[in-house]
Amino acid sequence: MSDNVIFLITAIPVPIIMLIIGMSIWRNPPSPGNIGYKSKYARSSPEAWLFAQITWGKLSVFHNIPTLIGTIIAEVAGILLRLDENQGLILYLVVTTAQAAVIFTDIFITERRLRKYFNPDGTQK
Repeated sequence: MSDNVIFLITAIPVPIIMLIIGMSIWRNPPSPGNIGYKSKYARSSPEAWLFAQITWGKLSVFHNIPTLIGTIIAEVAGILLRLDENQGLILYLVVTTAQAAVIFTDIFITERRLRKYFNPDGTQK
C-alpha cells in the first residue's frame, strides 16, 4: 500500500468526525457538564451554553463539508499524480493544517459571537 493511500485513510476521518460531532451538538445540545463546547463564556449561563452549542455545531457542520470534499480531492489527486513519499507527506501536512485551521476558526467565531451577544456574567446584551 503506497504512502499516499495511507495518508488518504488517515486524513479523511477528521472532517467526518467533526461533522458527526457538530451535527450531534447542533441538533441535540448537551446539558452543561462533561460534553459539549466549553469555554468561560459558554459556561456563564444556561442561555450562553445553549447558544454556544448550537453556534459551534452549525459552524462545524457547514465548515467541515467543504473540508471533507477538499481533503478527498487533494488526497485522491496525490494518489493519481503518483506523488513520491516526500511530496505526499507535504500534501498530507498541508491538508492536516487546513483541517486544524477550520477547527480553530470555528472556535474563534463561536467565542466572538458569545462575546457579542452575552456579557461575561452570562446575561444577554
